[in-house]
Amino acid sequence: MRVSAHTPRIKHPTCCGWPLNHSPDHNGLYARKPAKNAAQRPTAGIAYNQESGEEGPVACAICEQRKEKRVCLALPGRICPVCCGEQREFRLECPADCPWLQQARRSERPRTAEDLAGEELFREVVLPAGFRYEHEPLVAGLLFAVARTAATHGDWHDGEVIAALTAVARDLERRRRSGIIYAEPSPNPALEVLRAELERMVADYRKVEEQNQGFVRLKDRDTFHALVMMVRMAQAVTNGRPKSRRFLHGLLAQFPDAATGAKSGPAIVLS
Repeated sequence: MRVSAHTPRIKHPTCCGWPLNHSPDHNGLYARKPAKNAAQRPTAGIAYNQESGEEGPVACAICEQRKEKRVCLALPGRICPVCCGEQREFRLECPADCPWLQQARRSERPRTAEDLAGEELFREVVLPAGFRYEHEPLVAGLLFAVARTAATHGDWHDGEVIAALTAVARDLERRRRSGIIYAEPSPNPALEVLRAELERMVADYRKVEEQNQGFVRLKDRDTFHALVMMVRMAQAVTNGRPKSRRFLHGLLAQFPDAATGAKSGPAIVLS
């Protein structure tokens, strides 16, 4: 972890802003032949295969009933707008550069209190006033650690990462209160990997504190509060769908160096 005189401000993770550089027909699988008059126009549900030159009906690759109109980057075929909307991040593993995913995220409504009613948000925890600004380097470092780890695990989803952050926060608070070191067992594959990465980042942070100030000021309580803030942030950003990566895509957009495997995160400035 490098030390610099500048620390980037923490931005709220977003997942929009990518250009729509893929048109619905960019893969060239199907193309309409120009019709000179109405008699030559193909009838509804008929399309031309550019490779074979043959005419035939083209149905959605999912429902096989409605007419396909969109290229799906998660499937080898094309799908209809209805299936695209209904199966997006439910059945489909939508990549970050999908234009339809980007378009949907720009118009997606924030999760309401009802949507978050069943989520673990540590509602009993009250963060100290000004915590975000006083401990901004710590929160930025933890977020970078999550982004760097998620960049090497492309099969992770928001739900798995949020569950892992929640478990790490819960274990840390248990240890802080009782002194008992207990790692909550879980089948979640992201838990142990993220736990190790976050502990390594906290150790690096304390090392920088000691080098610059001669003593370590960071307490387990501060780390716990930072994790609680991250869990709440992630729950607010994700859309709650089973295969959602809205939170993770936002982190990778905020910390582009994480995707390159950079070992150093945001600079730590100790005041």
